[in-house]
Amino acid sequence: LKGKLVLQWDILGSGEVTNVKVKESVDPVVDKCVADKLAKWKFPAPPNSMVANVSYPFQFTPATTK
Repeated sequence: LKGKLVLQWDILGSGEVTNVKVKESVDPVVDKCVADKLAKWKFPAPPNSMVANVSYPFQFTPATTK
């Protein structure tokens, strides 16, 4: 597995995640797996119960073996 997966999502005033979208794909199976897990995360609530829009790159590199 190698490449960059960029996900975008919103954090609601409750800290819950919604609207997870793939902005840059590494592999459809990996994209779905990471997005599904992310959708279950809970973050600190944004200030004033606002909705925070987040975009984050996940960089995958192959593990080296000895």
